[in-house]
Amino acid sequence: MIQKKQIYRNFLCRDWRISNQICCLHLIFTLLSVIIFVASNYIYMYIVTEELMDITSEIFHKETQNHLNMLSYLEKSSTLDIFDDSTRQLLSINQLYKMIDKDFHIEMPYDCLNNKQYNDSYAYFFSFCYAFCNLTNGLNISKYENILKLTSLLTETLRIYDLQLLTLMAHVGEEQFFTQNRGYALSNYYPHTRQWYRDHIAQMGTGKQIIVSDPYVSWIDVVFISQTTNLSDTQFEGLIGQDIDFTRMPKIKSNTSQYYLVDKNGNIVISDLYANGVKVLIKMYNQSVTGFNETDWNNLIKKDENIFYLYNSVYEKNIIVLRTKLSELNYFLFVIYDQSQYLRQQQEIYNKQMEFQNQSIDFCLKLLGTFFIFSLLVQILIVNYLMKDLKRLEKMATKKVVYFYKSIAQFPEQRFTSSISRLYNAYMNLVNNFDSQGNIRKNELCSKIQSIEFPQKYRKLKCYIYSDEIPRKQNYTQTQLLEYFMYFKNETNF
Repeated sequence: MIQKKQIYRNFLCRDWRISNQICCLHLIFTLLSVIIFVASNYIYMYIVTEELMDITSEIFHKETQNHLNMLSYLEKSSTLDIFDDSTRQLLSINQLYKMIDKDFHIEMPYDCLNNKQYNDSYAYFFSFCYAFCNLTNGLNISKYENILKLTSLLTETLRIYDLQLLTLMAHVGEEQFFTQNRGYALSNYYPHTRQWYRDHIAQMGTGKQIIVSDPYVSWIDVVFISQTTNLSDTQFEGLIGQDIDFTRMPKIKSNTSQYYLVDKNGNIVISDLYANGVKVLIKMYNQSVTGFNETDWNNLIKKDENIFYLYNSVYEKNIIVLRTKLSELNYFLFVIYDQSQYLRQQQEIYNKQMEFQNQSIDFCLKLLGTFFIFSLLVQILIVNYLMKDLKRLEKMATKKVVYFYKSIAQFPEQRFTSSISRLYNAYMNLVNNFDSQGNIRKNELCSKIQSIEFPQKYRKLKCYIYSDEIPRKQNYTQTQLLEYFMYFKNETNF
């Protein structure tokens, strides 16, 4: 039985119809385009995200630097404001002292520091009580006339000046005159032996108008720094000083910050380490307490940087240290922040960026998938519509081929129906009767029979046909074959 085999099977696959092959190619190209688009889109999103993250990290780092610099500036300004406020008050008091002369009359103050009966709340809050702390050699009150007038004047103007800091004065005389606002009764107190007085005397030759003392621990277990200036009109007669109150400094609220004010020798002046009182000053490079060693301390004060990233053994993690030099005071201001805080912020930014990237990719894939399915359906409909005629033509051609094969199988003698085909068949039969030398291939019996039936034609054929005129077995065109055939057909040649 003859099978119905499809035509045009050599397009891509011999066993598939051409319409199916076209549909498969269309589907493959579409899928390939989608894969290339998705891959390129994902690569593009990845590159853009990485580049964006690099830019974001750089911006975050710069903003962090700016933020830390701002905090450092605010801490420095807050610290210096305390010193500047004290400086203005001290210089103002000194100007008042220069204005006093012998004709200056004002009510004399009480010596409430020596007499407890005068040491009441008014004396403590609104007056400058005074005392002579060394009366072993008697008292010459005349040389203290001007400073007593100044004490009275300050008492009268105390509310105007609003001296929030503890203000004190000490005379150079051997009686050791001493006065301070918010005064209280004193015993065995000698101002000439105090740290602030000794530091002032030691630094008088430096030419500084305002002298800052070294930090010291007071009798109430509090670390103090005093600012002092000369109390004089024409010569040194004493000094005016104030104890710096850093509690007035506005603290910058931060749950992860630590504030240190350190002198040039590494002594910590202000720190939360002194919250419960202090007996001895703590060194900044006391690693067991602060977490900094001497190498860290040397790097902090010598390197020309303002921001340091260090590992702290007390915190047991990396920290950020902001350093500010108070050059005019020979002090250093250190503000410590937890570096993990900024790393968490940076990680949050990165996570948000990655979440946005993943959401964008998911949205693009969903949108692309929907568009692909919809476009694929539309393309299938269009291709099916266009392939109808091709399929119809393919079916018709298949029927023709089947009919042709059937006709060949049933009528083999009618295989060549055209005239040229019959001529070609006759010629090939004729050529097959001759060998390459022009000899007749028929056996001798057949030749004898032929010579008996056609003696004249056989002799002429035998005489006039030469071997070089007999066509050889080779490929000829149909025109050449027809010419050779007509040569043998023509009777004049025989």
